[in-house]
Amino acid sequence: MRTSYRSSGAITTLFSQLFTDLTDVHAVQPAGKRPTTICATDFNDYLTQIQAQIDQLPTDQTLAIITPAGDFDERLTGLKNVHHLSTETTNLPETGAFTLPLTLAKGLEFDNVLLYDLTNNYYTEPTVGHNRLYTAISRATHQLTLSALGKLPVELNGQ
Repeated sequence: MRTSYRSSGAITTLFSQLFTDLTDVHAVQPAGKRPTTICATDFNDYLTQIQAQIDQLPTDQTLAIITPAGDFDERLTGLKNVHHLSTETTNLPETGAFTLPLTLAKGLEFDNVLLYDLTNNYYTEPTVGHNRLYTAISRATHQLTLSALGKLPVELNGQ
């Protein structure tokens, strides 16, 4: 249980820092790219930065925009070239960008992951927020982007 097969070393380092008992996790994958961040105080700027991530996506890769569970943020429909997955979705796209709630992403892996709305109570809730954050972070295999409208949660600052 102390070996990460899915995520790059940089991503494994990030999620292992969330829990004091996970500091000795070993990543099988190479170090990889450090997670990047998107922070904006204006929602239009926030969407523009997310759209830039989508526009830069190689055509043979996936970008999962993982949202908190619960109500879908209708403002995400303004993103171009993005599929919005739900519980009615029967097949995952093999390439391209798509949104899905964390409840659907659990157990899956994606080339690139953008975590949407990390200031949401879903991730900051004291009892299980860290568990949800761990699950969300560990879906990424190569590149992870942490995003927030405002400031990232304290445990993710400096990443």
